[in-house]
Amino acid sequence: MAAPDDFEFEDVPQTRQINDENLLKYLSQRNESRNYDRSVAKSVPDHMDEQAFSDDTQTRSKTGGPKMKDAPVLNTIRTAELSLMHLNCTSDDPQENYEAVVRQVTELANTDFVQYPDTAKVLGNFYDACNYSEYLVSVFSHEETEKVVLDFRRMTGHAFAFDSFFRALKKSLAENDVVEVDDDEEESSDFEFSDDEEEDKEEEPETSSLQQGAFLKLSYDPNLVSVWVQRMKTRSSEDQLHVAGLMGHNSQDPTNLEIMLNNQREEIREMLNEKLGSDSQINAALAFFLCKFLENISNFDRDFVDDDLLRTVLNTMQKWCPGNSNQKDFEVHESRGVVRCLAQVLNNTLDAKSTNFDEYARNYCSDQDSKNVFQEFVKDEVTVPEEHFRALQYIIDLD
Repeated sequence: MAAPDDFEFEDVPQTRQINDENLLKYLSQRNESRNYDRSVAKSVPDHMDEQAFSDDTQTRSKTGGPKMKDAPVLNTIRTAELSLMHLNCTSDDPQENYEAVVRQVTELANTDFVQYPDTAKVLGNFYDACNYSEYLVSVFSHEETEKVVLDFRRMTGHAFAFDSFFRALKKSLAENDVVEVDDDEEESSDFEFSDDEEEDKEEEPETSSLQQGAFLKLSYDPNLVSVWVQRMKTRSSEDQLHVAGLMGHNSQDPTNLEIMLNNQREEIREMLNEKLGSDSQINAALAFFLCKFLENISNFDRDFVDDDLLRTVLNTMQKWCPGNSNQKDFEVHESRGVVRCLAQVLNNTLDAKSTNFDEYARNYCSDQDSKNVFQEFVKDEVTVPEEHFRALQYIIDLD
């Protein structure tokens, strides 16, 4: 792991390359360097060190489980170190529990993640409308009870998005009998409204702008679009993440998308090309929101992607496709969400009879290594039908 230039490791025991306090400092400084002023610094349990994240065999099987030669060696954790969001596993087999976690995370549609099989950890992003949260799921052996536990931590991002991720994964794990669920929790989740409460709920308008995930109404202020585009050029990384999330989410509404394109069509294309094609590092969350925005535009206007943007799309897919060589410690360095979004952009571009599609596909995705990475991703992807990758498969099959 490459620590910041001004970061010095304290003296630590030889059995640990970096202690918990120093890891917190690193994560905090990493977020500060990106202007994540509202990021979270939570306590980190023993043994959550650099070595714990240094595994480079982050591969998936068809079912979403990790391919491991040996079972992971679980670190122990004390009760005082456990996150408030933790679950007890029904099995004492660490490999079985870890594979179950990866399999269920893989089946969640709105998450990107990387695996650390040797230490049974999953680091990823969960996307919820225009928000996201970076999470860490770890499998530990409880020091007092000797049971296997799952520990969930929000590293940075939106608290409500993290809560949605925890609830969704917990429900999935419970349905597959991977974790224990208290009877009280089951009863509360099955709570039914009385007749009066149901009647009151039905009276509320379904399209209320106060509902979670509701779209903004840009018709009230179309000039907001130009403000967003300008902020993507000048504001901090945190602000850009926020704006990109707003654009990616609200462009799903056709009325909003039409207003965006009518006001800032060329500026939006230039911004997307610059941000996605920039040599400067953007994180997985920003890349996902921008690619979601581009997918929505492409579905609305198949001629939107010009030659320059097509080159950027092809390069971006290679950069973020799972299995790429762009591996970094403590980073979500691959994104299934980005590839899924851009695969649909390629479908639309191919359908629009782009005259340069074959030429650019050969020039920018001609090497066999890239094709092998794409082919492996298409084979392992379980959340969307194969038809979604028809343009990508067309590129793979090109001579």
